[in-house]
Amino acid sequence: MSKAKKPGRHAAHLRRGEKTLAELRRYANELRLRSVELAALAQAMQESGLDTVHLDGVTKLDRALPEIDSFLTYLETAISEAKREQRRAQWVIPP
Repeated sequence: MSKAKKPGRHAAHLRRGEKTLAELRRYANELRLRSVELAALAQAMQESGLDTVHLDGVTKLDRALPEIDSFLTYLETAISEAKREQRRAQWVIPP
């Protein structure tokens, strides 16, 4: 009998890793493009006189926004820790 994975738990190698400056800039650009698209769709709704639409996947963005906030918090912490380590390395006197 195999062990069932607990919900919300992922292998550490899938949760922790490195991101490059180029990857972060690509993410920022992708989010910017999607923001523009979302605003254009909201404008299209307004111009059509629609206050509400029914759609499949209605909670996807509601779930995604906290994930983005969480990622940004982790990123901010990682940057602070990397800067602290960088400062410490400057003060290390070789033997």
